[in-house]
Amino acid sequence: MMRLHSLISPLLAASLISVLLLSLMVMFPIAHVSAGSSNQLAASGSQNPQDVACNLYSGLPESTGSITITGVSLNGTAVTSILVDLRINGNNVSQGSLPVTFTGCQLGVQYGVVVYWYGNYYIRYINSSSGIDLQRYDLVTLNQSNPSVTLESVFEYVPPSQAASLNVLAEFPNGTQLGTASVVNGYDLHTPGMWLQVVPPGQTTPYTGTFTGGSILPFTLFNNETYTLQMSLGYSGPWVTNLTGTGPMVNITWSHWQDNNNTNPNRAILLNGSATYTAIYVQSSITNQTTTSTTTSTPNSSSSTQTSNPTVTTSQSSSSESIQTSNSTTTGPQVSPPNGSSSGSRSAGQSTSMSNILTNLFGNDAILVLAAAIVVIIAGVTAVGIRHLPK
Repeated sequence: MMRLHSLISPLLAASLISVLLLSLMVMFPIAHVSAGSSNQLAASGSQNPQDVACNLYSGLPESTGSITITGVSLNGTAVTSILVDLRINGNNVSQGSLPVTFTGCQLGVQYGVVVYWYGNYYIRYINSSSGIDLQRYDLVTLNQSNPSVTLESVFEYVPPSQAASLNVLAEFPNGTQLGTASVVNGYDLHTPGMWLQVVPPGQTTPYTGTFTGGSILPFTLFNNETYTLQMSLGYSGPWVTNLTGTGPMVNITWSHWQDNNNTNPNRAILLNGSATYTAIYVQSSITNQTTTSTTTSTPNSSSSTQTSNPTVTTSQSSSSESIQTSNSTTTGPQVSPPNGSSSGSRSAGQSTSMSNILTNLFGNDAILVLAAAIVVIIAGVTAVGIRHLPK
């Protein structure tokens, strides 16, 4: 009887530990990366997309759609293990790490895709079959004709020894800032900002952009290189500053650069250390017009229509609490900036946790490996103990 108890207790303990560790593996399905070298970040993780359910955090039924997001650097090297959010109405419904395929997605539902950056890899744009979106957000609506879509998020690796930051502000002449970011109850809230684009050295077309006050600012770029800033000429339409998707009609136009009074909205900047530039805009009167808002989802992907539609002087409108597709030929609906981290820099394993440490050591199957190892160790100890029991 004593021998039986001696055998059962360690085996029961091994079973309980295994169940606990396997439960942790289910609770933390995202691939983790270390907080160390960004070279390890780019090289780590599988280059084959992992399947993650579209309804991971929601009660929506499964359907037949799928959304695949891959990562690549400007030089063509695969970038993996960086966090991607999938949202509906600004609410996270699923989450994965590059490369990932969200499966079972609903047809006819607008999804917001949010790609983060991590380490020294900075998101520049998202490429899809419909064109290039010059920021880290994209909107996807699947249908019967196109039940699947693939997005390619493009990153630039900037070594810390060669990096400099470039920040851009937009203000009225009285100092009122256009575009601010704050975190309220863990959620990034943005006031309306002005659209801007960055042209890389030696190129003529922009490769990234954002709204002033956006969480991606300041940009991390290469020091001692010349970049061109392209500021929007203005915005005319509803000025949305709340979650209703409506706002007063405004007419905001470009004026000049604060530091040199130059009136050209396009400006070449040679970075010599970190720098901040301020663009000045002015607001002119506009006839009061009734503004109604039709939201395709909630404020995070709302598109406003007016009974009298003023002309937008640039392909980009100001953004409030929103992601906007930044295609140069279209102005799409807007979805909210990422929830939680105001920096926007997140890997799937950025938090310091046991699962993070284990994954750094053993890869994505770390917890499973550890569970098996513990079972083997306890079984071995049990066998040794049984051999030494009194006859």
